[in-house]
Amino acid sequence: MIRFLSVITASLVILFTMTVPGFCHKMRVFAYGEGDRIKGEAAFAGGKNAINIEIHVEDSTSGKKILTIRTDEKGKFQFPIPEAARNSRLDLLIIANAGAGHRAEWLLEADDYLVADTQEVSPPEAK
Repeated sequence: MIRFLSVITASLVILFTMTVPGFCHKMRVFAYGEGDRIKGEAAFAGGKNAINIEIHVEDSTSGKKILTIRTDEKGKFQFPIPEAARNSRLDLLIIANAGAGHRAEWLLEADDYLVADTQEVSPPEAK
């Protein structure tokens, strides 16, 4: 009976220690439109910045790659809104890829990053 409990305990210890690294390296990515640029950031689940990793931007419908950039030393990135995306009102798939299976995606819809293009701005009233 003691041997059986020892085997179960050892098995559970191995199981839990093997799953922790996978959780620690989960990633997140977030992007938003600001003016004529798209800005964002990538980080690991524990909050550590995802430094110098690839960010791929694709048309979410066709999967066509639009551009690839890298994050800075703070895990942030930014780029001008691509003309093709603006003209065709493409929903963009932002993919953070840190290698070794560490990957996260964010869907940035055209309505979210082209807000300024669709809102009418009224001139100030004359006094």
